[in-house]
Amino acid sequence: MESNDSDKDSVPSCVDLFYYWRRCSSSINQFRFYYIYGTFRDCSEHMTSFRKCMSYKTTKSEETKQQLLESQAKIKEDTKKLIGNSNPVWKLREKPPADWNRYNKDEFSKSS
Repeated sequence: MESNDSDKDSVPSCVDLFYYWRRCSSSINQFRFYYIYGTFRDCSEHMTSFRKCMSYKTTKSEETKQQLLESQAKIKEDTKKLIGNSNPVWKLREKPPADWNRYNKDEFSKSS
């Protein structure tokens, strides 16, 4: 399929942009992001895109359209950066800690 220049200038659906914001800010996505990167994800750019889209749909302003397209480009750029830097926060251990079963030993000694 060929890529058209008009695809770059087309305004996405506002419903889709709202969905992307909801998905970004969902608790499961935030927990996943926190697990991988150690921080919660900032989804404000998704909401900005949605608001710009709603503004563009009502005013048909070229300035608003450009701001919306810039916001979308920023989201894509940020996503590419995240994909390239997807290293887990946790360090992989070669062997378990020396006291890995200390709690089990305490429980067994109490019950005997």
